Amino acid sequence: MPFFAKPKYCPRCGNDQLQPYERDHYQCQTCQFIMFKNPIPANCAIIIKDSQLLYAKRAREPRKGCWDFPGGFVEIKESGEAATIRECQEELGVKVRVLNYICSLNDRYYNQGFDDLVLNLYYACEIISGKPKPSDDVSEIKWFPIDQPPDQIAFEHMRTALPIIQRYHKKQRK
Repeated sequence: MPFFAKPKYCPRCGNDQLQPYERDHYQCQTCQFIMFKNPIPANCAIIIKDSQLLYAKRAREPRKGCWDFPGGFVEIKESGEAATIRECQEELGVKVRVLNYICSLNDRYYNQGFDDLVLNLYYACEIISGKPKPSDDVSEIKWFPIDQPPDQIAFEHMRTALPIIQRYHKKQRK
């Protein structure tokens, strides 16, 4: 179901009597259940080396062939930090240490006909073992100067994050 579409049935009682309730939520008029439409948490690993930022080219849709930050969705019972470590192992074949939380940004993620709202959690990371190589759903990796991102960026939240990442990097170098 598209994120902003009205659901057809209540997941608790199955009734079709759903009414808008505060922002993008809905309430069942039969059992009073409130359907909260919350964003899906995802992580972005920000790996900087010698003022170069690591990007991963997406091997799958959505946005196949575009540059993205290593990362992915947070799984059940997993923290944002743990998800970042796992995703770097899966996508890059490296072990990372999460250094700092940088920021969080919302964006839309269009996938298989669904339009989901995603809360992207940005973490500064350092590689502690291994050499990055494409794996899992990554076709290529490349270091770009932190102030010269690639042309084909996968998601809008990345454009918003770049100045924040640059300020973070500048602060860390002092």
